[in-house]
Order: sequence, then C-alpha cells, then structure tokens
Amino acid sequence: MEGVGHISSTTGVDGDGFPAACLFPFLVEDFVRRDGDKRLEGGMRVYFKGIALGIALLLLVLLVHRHVRSHRSVLKAGATKARATKARAGQVKGSSGSGETTIPRGRAGRQGGAPNAAGVEAPGGRIPKKLPKSRQNAQTGLAAGSRIPRKRPNDGDGLSNEAIDSQEDVVDLAEIDPLSATEPMVMQQQEDLEREKLGFQPWRGRPKPPEKVQDESKTWLKDMQYPEWYSESVVRSKVHGKNTVVGGGPLYDDPCPDAARVKEQYKKEKTQTFSYIEPGEFLPTSKNPCWYDDPNKKRLMRCIPYFYVAGVAKCGTTDLYKRIRYHPDIMEGELKEYHWWDRLRYGAPMELKYTKDSEKNDSPLPLSEYSRIITGKEIEDLKNDLRTKGHSEKICGDGSPSYLWDASQWTIFEGNEGCTEPKIVSGSFIQHAYPGSKIFLIFRQPTQRLYSRFLSRIPRYPPFKGATPKMFHDFVVNGINCYKKCFREHSIRECAYNQTLYDEAVVRIIEGMYSVFVEDWLRIFKKEQFMFIRNEDYSEDIEGHIYNVFDFLDVATLGRTEMRRILTHVSTNIGQNYDTVGPMLPETIEVLNEFYKPFALRLAELIGDDKFLWKDIAVT
Repeated sequence: MEGVGHISSTTGVDGDGFPAACLFPFLVEDFVRRDGDKRLEGGMRVYFKGIALGIALLLLVLLVHRHVRSHRSVLKAGATKARATKARAGQVKGSSGSGETTIPRGRAGRQGGAPNAAGVEAPGGRIPKKLPKSRQNAQTGLAAGSRIPRKRPNDGDGLSNEAIDSQEDVVDLAEIDPLSATEPMVMQQQEDLEREKLGFQPWRGRPKPPEKVQDESKTWLKDMQYPEWYSESVVRSKVHGKNTVVGGGPLYDDPCPDAARVKEQYKKEKTQTFSYIEPGEFLPTSKNPCWYDDPNKKRLMRCIPYFYVAGVAKCGTTDLYKRIRYHPDIMEGELKEYHWWDRLRYGAPMELKYTKDSEKNDSPLPLSEYSRIITGKEIEDLKNDLRTKGHSEKICGDGSPSYLWDASQWTIFEGNEGCTEPKIVSGSFIQHAYPGSKIFLIFRQPTQRLYSRFLSRIPRYPPFKGATPKMFHDFVVNGINCYKKCFREHSIRECAYNQTLYDEAVVRIIEGMYSVFVEDWLRIFKKEQFMFIRNEDYSEDIEGHIYNVFDFLDVATLGRTEMRRILTHVSTNIGQNYDTVGPMLPETIEVLNEFYKPFALRLAELIGDDKFLWKDIAVT
C-alpha cells in the first residue's frame, strides 16, 4: 500500500519512525488483501459493530436515569410545596397572636459572662399529631403568643431532625417565614379547618394565644375574698406593698432594731456568717455560667447551674428533673438534689448520698466542690466543645426542691442579723451569682401534697412510726393552731420563716404556703425567668410539658427517637405508703383546704391563672 513504509518486525515502528499502532486500520486492510482471509475481515466487522452497540446502550441507560431523577425531583418539590401550604395557616395564626413580645438575648448583670438565653421570636418548628395540654396549663412569664426559638441539631448528613421527622407525618416549618404570608384571615381559617380534618393540630411551639389572663382575673378575683386572719396578718410584713424587682439586693430597707447586738454576739461566739459569692468572669463562649480559676492557665474550670427545679417537694420535681437530664445538651451531674444554696454551704446537717458511709455533713461545703458535682465528668464535654467548636451549648442544673421555701439558715446571712424576717433569702444569693438563672416551680394541690409528704417521711422519721390517718389529722390540727396563733401577733411572712415554729408543727405545713415564697422570688427574678407548672397537668401531659421545658431552656429540639427515650422513662418517686396507711380523713381535708385557701388565691393572683386555685381537683 502506497504511503506505508516497511514495518520492522522487532520494534513495531515503520521505516519513517511512526508507531505501528497509528497505522492499525491500514495494516489490517493490507493484511487482508495480501492473505485473502475473508473470514478475518468479517470477524473484525462484527467486533466493531459490537463496540458501537455497547456505546449506544450505555447512552440510552444514562438518558433514562436522567429522566427518572428529573421526574422524582418534580414530584418531591410538589409534595413539599403542598405540605408547606397546608401547614402555613397554623404557623401564621400562631405567630400573629396579640401580646407577642421580643425578648432580647444577652447576658444580665455580669460582664463577659454566659448569655441570659431568652431568645427572640423566630419561625420554624414542627407540628405534632396531638395537641399538648401544657400550652394552656404551664405558665411562664412570656407574653401570650411569644416563645423562645428552637435550635435544630443536624444529623451526620446535615439534615435537621425536623426534616427527618417530616417522613413520619411531622411537618417541618423551618423554611417557612410566617411574616411573608399574605393570605387573608378567611383563608387561614379555611386552612385550619382542612388541617383539623386531616388530624393535624396547631404547632406545639406556637399555639393559639390564650385569652387574656387580666380580663379573666377581674372576674374570678371579685368572687374571692381573703379571710380576716389572713388579711390582718399579711399587712404586718415589712415587704407588704413592695412590688419592685430588687435582684439580689435586700427585699426591704428598714433597719433591723437588734442588728448591732446580734452582730456583736456572732463575733463573740465566732459564728460564721455568709454573703454573696463572686464567681470569676464568665466565659462568653459557654452558654452555662462557667469561669476559670486562673484565666491565664485555663486549667481549673468552675461552673454554677444554669437552671433550678427549685420547688416544691412531692409535686413531681424528681420526675421532671430526671427527664430534663436526658437531653444531650444537659450535663447530668452526680445528683438530683445538692442543697448547696440552702444547707450545705452553711454546714447544715442533712441527708446526703455523696458516700455510702456518711449521711451527715457538719462543715461548709466549698463552692469548688459544689461546682465539681453539679457537672460531673461531663465538664470534659464542655471543655472539648470550647476547644473544637469555639463555643458550648452544654448546661447543668440543680433539682433541690427546697430552695424556694427553705431559709432555715437565713439568720446567719449577712444583712439579716437581728431581723424578725429575712431581707436576704437563698434566691438572693442565686440571682447575684448568675442573674440569668432559669427557675422551674411545680405546684400541687397543697392538701394532697402535704399528705404525700407525710407518707414519704414515715420510714425516715421516728415519730411517724405506726402512722395512721388519725395521727396525721392530729399533727395537722396542732400545726395549724401554732401558725394561726403566730399570725395573730406577727406577719404571715415572719411566721413562715420562723424555724422554731416549723419544727413545732412537725408536718411541713409551710411548704404548701406557696404564695409567701413565690412573692419573694418574683421580686428577685423577672417573671419571664420562671416556668410555673401544675403537677396535675404535668401528669396528664408529660410530653407537652417536656417540649415546653426544652423551649424554655433554649436547648436543641430533639428528634422523635430521642424524645421517645425521654417520654418512655418510668415515672419515679411516686407516692409511698398510701395503700398501707389509707386515705386522709374527711375532716382533715376540710381543715387543710380552708387553711390553704388564701395562699392558693394569692398564688393564682401572682401567676395570673385561676387554675392554681385547684377548684377542678377533688382531694381524697
């Protein structure tokens, strides 16, 4: 063939230096022509046709795959749009409620510290299948229709838990801006009706605003009257009529007439007195109030609680606190109850569980030890977050249910020397240490609570050995007589803080005088820093309350799997010895209900909710 030089049989290169592979088609033709092997020519043709057919099939597969993916995207977009449109009305309606407020996020009271995480109004959330009752039952200081924004943790694929839960009939509203909705109210109402037909309820995090409490309170307060013994005694208090929030400062400024003598006596007897603690500068990158003993070395980190379940015993505090601690952003610590702010800090004896061999502690527990046990080993997780992420959302709490009412050591608080009723209480110290503290207060019908408290103390309190309903009745009558005798001469507040009277009453009657102590704490902390819960409502709707609690703490919203673990936790510390001892006597119920009635009325007035009158609860 012309143009093709002689091929070297040893090198595979033609005479002009070109590789033989470049001349492959021509070599085949020349080879066929020279040898006349027609069968080889036919085989080569079949070979090249097979290659062409394979390429064509590959292209066809790619085209079909691309078409299927495009069709799926269109279907998914349509379904997402339909769900979003269906859910828009519920969120828009919730976000447009009257009384909505914006709470600034920032740290209160101490420079460079952990934020007082209240948050601002934000869209997003999820719609559960069942409407929780707790949005009507649990009361906080937040205005109607306002809420704390939820954070959405991502899984390993970068998808939020709400996006995953949308596959389980839970609609994700994270991408919907309620302010961008332009549908008129009529369309919103129509969509609400359609949602109800489909079995959906308003989103748990943004419910329909309740009716104005102020308008309701004017009605039910007119029908209620305080008894004469209460009205005459309450006005004698040095804090009566004072409504200003004082923070950690004294609750009243009047001088205590015996202050000089008592101070001199303390000095002579070497009685130790206690004042405010002064933590170091809080780390701005830690949500929980934490600091380094030596900011330069950054070795010893100290923390104090971000939140407190501060009361009241036998109202469900143990169950609530244990469920809270299941959240991955909450450090469990070593205990539920630490009692540092009301007892251990001052060396007061109490039942402890730090070691099996010791049940008493007669020396003050230092802040460093309190800081260690409230965080436990999980303090290392907080440190690791700071190192790797530059910030940490880990928080810790204290579930001591006596912080609200137990001021048994108040006479040795600096500023209270010689006073007949305290200027400074445990809450004052807590607020001064961290002004942004979140406080949970859970209450129960006080008569029922007192009997439950009595039954729980039978194994631990010798005078209650062989307890009977009649024994309880006698203790109650004696205790109420002691307090009413005190009320005739002194203020209710003075009597409530009288430790001698507390011991004489035997049964813990003052623990149910909720309003006396709530009134003090509402002058120490702002109302939006509280979550008030009724035990009876919590028991009926634990799920709804736990969602509210996590909202209030401003922690990450959990997916269905994580929430299931919390909700299936077996309730703990349920009433003891009731079947053995039996129910209260009817006359006991009557006496206690009458005694607690004005305190319940004042509590309902302070919170702004007549459910705390417990008219719907039948005591047995």
